[in-house]
Amino acid sequence: MANLDHIQQLLTTNQDYQKRFLEDPVAALAQQGIQLSFEMQQDIRQQARTAKANKDRLRKEFIIIKLAVVLIATY
Repeated sequence: MANLDHIQQLLTTNQDYQKRFLEDPVAALAQQGIQLSFEMQQDIRQQARTAKANKDRLRKEFIIIKLAVVLIATY
């Protein structure tokens, strides 16, 4: 089972993981044991594109909030 706290920690502290997540969030989550439905994959990809385009300081918080919403829906 995936550890959501660990994923959130990676997103806030690990720049390499953040970069991988923004480039391919589905693959980054799969590395952590998260498998998403096709619809959720599309949603998280759109969220990552939006976050990547948003260059302000809230980018990490945006990803964490959106990630939590998507992952809660998987359980």
